[in-house]
Amino acid sequence: MPESILSEPHARHRLKTLDAFRGIAILAVLLFHFTYRWGPLWPDHRDFYGFTVNHDWFAQGKRGVEFFFLISGFVIFMTLERCKGWRDFALRRVARLYPTYILCMTVTFLLVGRFGLADFHRTANDYLFGLTMLSDEFAVRWIDPVYWSLLVEIIFYAWIAIIYFGFRRYFLPAWITFCVAAALVALVDPPVASRFFAASYLCFFTAGMAFYGVYARRSPIFNAALFATALALYVGFWMKNSLSANLVIAADVGLFALFVGGRLNWLGGGVLGFVGLVSYPLYLLHQFIGVSLIAYLNTTPALNGWPAVAIAAAIVLALATGVHYAVELPSQKLVRRNFKRWFAIA
Repeated sequence: MPESILSEPHARHRLKTLDAFRGIAILAVLLFHFTYRWGPLWPDHRDFYGFTVNHDWFAQGKRGVEFFFLISGFVIFMTLERCKGWRDFALRRVARLYPTYILCMTVTFLLVGRFGLADFHRTANDYLFGLTMLSDEFAVRWIDPVYWSLLVEIIFYAWIAIIYFGFRRYFLPAWITFCVAAALVALVDPPVASRFFAASYLCFFTAGMAFYGVYARRSPIFNAALFATALALYVGFWMKNSLSANLVIAADVGLFALFVGGRLNWLGGGVLGFVGLVSYPLYLLHQFIGVSLIAYLNTTPALNGWPAVAIAAAIVLALATGVHYAVELPSQKLVRRNFKRWFAIA
């Protein structure tokens, strides 16, 4: 980010608002999984919870994943401008994702295999292929299904790096061309468009990039072109969804508009900010471990329902906090420190 922007009053504080956004996104996803996804209200699904009352208030909590993609578009575009080259960008992403992912996947595999619901058990083959973060590509089961979104992120990272570092002076037309090509492929062969281009999610990444353009005071033409591309992709892929889903996504976009306008500086601290800080390990750990805990706790009448949800949430939050401070932060520092050493030698 240009130093002139970073030195402005509240600029660094405003970026902390993104942690609060991550907090909102992960809490939405967590409540969706803990109250709805594995219960009887899910189509053709038996009740893993045993709630005495069905909960459907958080049926749209799954839209938190799209909010994560919006945040990612903003952050990745900002990161690209601070990288020395594609190797720097790749190592930053590896440091950010892989050490925490491998630990959380291993913890989930072991705990769920020993104490979790039988439907959540996975094989050693699933685990070994899961180490690549490409389980879908090998047609094996994820250790936890939430990991599917990481593959979408990786596809986005690959394409944005190729286009940014390969066509830097012509990034805007190159990115728009890529989005149009992905949409056309989706018309002909949707599985290919999904597998190789993450076509249906490009609207969220592109919108996040456009919001970063506004934040970093890019050309109005540059920003408008990205917003128009994002809107066209959204209409093509998402407008057929329910009204409630579209309203939730519209609220996410509204929050970003307030953020880049400097109206949410106050949101950066507090509980949401902390939850956002540990959101990555919390996302990786919460579903199969948390739902198995809820199923066990709900066998006790006094804990049935919301008490079980609260206890499970507290336990996975504690696990995620430990992973954040013991693995996530140290691993990122280690990789970056070694990269600087390698870069100096080169």
